[in-house]
Amino acid sequence: MLDEYLRRGDVSSFIDDILFNERYFKKKMNHIANTKSISENILALFIFYSALFQYKVIVDNIYLFDDFLEQLERLYRKIDNYNDLEVGIHHLIGRMVADNLQIKDVEDNDNRTMLLKYIYDKYIKNGYYFHGFSSSYFNDLNKNSFQPEVYHNYYDRFEKINSIFSKVNSNIKIEKDFSKKEVYFTDDFVMGCYYSYYSPMFYTDFLLNFSKKDFYQYTECFKKLKVYLDSEFFTKEDKEFVLSLIEDERHLLKKNENEVSIIIVPRNEFNDTILSFDEYLNNDDNNYYDMVDRLLTSKSSKIIHMDEIEREKYDLYRFPISKKESSITEESEILKKDEIKKNNQIFLDEYGRVSILLVIGSLSILIGIVITIIKFVWR
Repeated sequence: MLDEYLRRGDVSSFIDDILFNERYFKKKMNHIANTKSISENILALFIFYSALFQYKVIVDNIYLFDDFLEQLERLYRKIDNYNDLEVGIHHLIGRMVADNLQIKDVEDNDNRTMLLKYIYDKYIKNGYYFHGFSSSYFNDLNKNSFQPEVYHNYYDRFEKINSIFSKVNSNIKIEKDFSKKEVYFTDDFVMGCYYSYYSPMFYTDFLLNFSKKDFYQYTECFKKLKVYLDSEFFTKEDKEFVLSLIEDERHLLKKNENEVSIIIVPRNEFNDTILSFDEYLNNDDNNYYDMVDRLLTSKSSKIIHMDEIEREKYDLYRFPISKKESSITEESEILKKDEIKKNNQIFLDEYGRVSILLVIGSLSILIGIVITIIKFVWR
């Protein structure tokens, strides 16, 4: 769906800026996705993907895209708060819809109603819900129908962890009912990316119990888990079981950690009740752009779904992301230190020799001056 835009060089360049240029992502972190310490650039990237998706679904005019991307970059540079950034993007989408339909006076009552109805039909009535999942399951879900919680993997082993921890009266547990065959969908694309990024959530939440900064960095969490298991009255077999399972899950997820995967399903496949067009407009505020923001702002963050969805009724998308904080390993830290050492050595090799020559040259000049003074004195 988004391939024609993601393949563009200017889009790729902007994504690189979002990930690596601090002016784009050093913003205030007040956002619904900030329940964990997700890094600023990753959240900025998810908001960009959401904007791209909204443009595709609502506007989808390749000739207006250059202007859209230019204005989007300005918003990223200008706005220093993620919530305000999303509001600005919604206003921009409203302007692009008006341009696409060649309507200049957006505050005329008839024009405003027509534009808002257009957005409602495109994005809500005929819109989509999203479910973020680990990319480890992408190929399976691409070949087969979607069946909630069928991809168990190590579920039975995770259930055993709770019994192991309860034996020592630990207040730490896996916060998941593995007997329930249900998953959550959302109408917020950013949250779909977010849930995929931390998927499976119960595993991430469990490891965060062992993070001093509430920050999902696997190496740190795993080390602290080992310390915790040594400090309590766990048997050797129980300790080995827990550590082995955490490592096995880690290896499973590590294969696809640099991307997020999302199932996109039409809203009409769900029994969820959506607001009517008139209910969205039932407000004293008649500002067109604010009403567009109301239409595009999430209304359903957790939609429970328990039924099978046939493969032809949903789309799957994978989006690249920068390397997760959680993927930092001891090996990468060692390599970083070696690189610093190497650079320091290069600096010493190149500039150390220059420094010695400078010292020798300075001494030669000093000796020459002293000799000149002595000759002058003894005349």
